[in-house]
Amino acid sequence: AGIALDDIRDAFADPASAEADAVAGIGGTGDGDGIASVLERLEETLVAREAELRRQRTAVRRMRAEGSRMGLLSDFVTDRLKDLPEGSLRRADLDSLLVTERIFGPL
Repeated sequence: AGIALDDIRDAFADPASAEADAVAGIGGTGDGDGIASVLERLEETLVAREAELRRQRTAVRRMRAEGSRMGLLSDFVTDRLKDLPEGSLRRADLDSLLVTERIFGPL
């Protein structure tokens, strides 16, 4: 089906979600109900992974467009730094900005 075996195993082995489903009355006693809740957890995992891949693809496109690691910064910061003279942004400064945005999120 194109779904990684590890993802399927994780969905079946996720005790916290199974317990929460049981408390909420979602995962009934029938086999079909249990499978439905597992498939729902699997879908949630895949949606989260898809969102992460989308963010990574966007970063790669921006990096390609900028021609440097500056494309990994948020659009706001990149736009502010574009007008700097060539060579005025040191590698250490760029690294600091990247780490800052990674920790605190994009500006």
